[in-house]
Amino acid sequence: MGVARFGDVERAFARVAAQVADVHFFLGDLTDPEDGMAALRATTMLANHASRVVAGDRGPRFIAIPGNHDVFEDGSGESTLQVLGALSPEVTLLSGPTACVFDRESADAFNVVALPFTASSHTYDPDKFAREVAEHPDRYGLVQTAPTFVIGHLMIPGVQPGEETKEVPRGREVMFPFEAVRDLCASMRGDVFVTNGHYHRRQEFKPPGMGYTIHIPGAMARLTMGEERHEPAFLVVEV
Repeated sequence: MGVARFGDVERAFARVAAQVADVHFFLGDLTDPEDGMAALRATTMLANHASRVVAGDRGPRFIAIPGNHDVFEDGSGESTLQVLGALSPEVTLLSGPTACVFDRESADAFNVVALPFTASSHTYDPDKFAREVAEHPDRYGLVQTAPTFVIGHLMIPGVQPGEETKEVPRGREVMFPFEAVRDLCASMRGDVFVTNGHYHRRQEFKPPGMGYTIHIPGAMARLTMGEERHEPAFLVVEV
């Protein structure tokens, strides 16, 4: 509606940075790449935020995945988050399906299973990938007794949709793999925390019969007039 929201987002980033102790997960949807100067300003803002997060005394990490609003549909497989790759080693961009462990030799080791949105030129099968990780966690070097974070940016049938599917849709539908993530939860001996971006309204969703909850933090700022009643949010998790 002609009103720039950068100030709102910058203030939200500052609130988040003040809360991060060990790891900040960014679940995608920074900006549409075709938005020109606005996209450039948004990527600069994110780079500055990630740099502030990892500059803390305890050396927090910043881990990001792209959303449907980030990916380039030019065949390159890149996204508006590529700038993160030029920052410090504590900043990690997981552009494709990934299962890995961080701080393996530490008592604070944790696993990450990333199910990002990808460009149509670099598509993958989230169900097949998550099921393979569930059946063979050793292939990916996962520590089965460590906490596991499943971070996704996929579509979830049954979730209460908002303006992300009305005023600002972008890209194709790629569904969250309910059953494969259920199997992943069962295969790990440590805690498994499942979270997903994409949806702007903060909510929790329990896939019927799956036995786990998908935590949806929601957007950090109100982005359209249709989100007047949204409560901007981020999620703090203690493990």
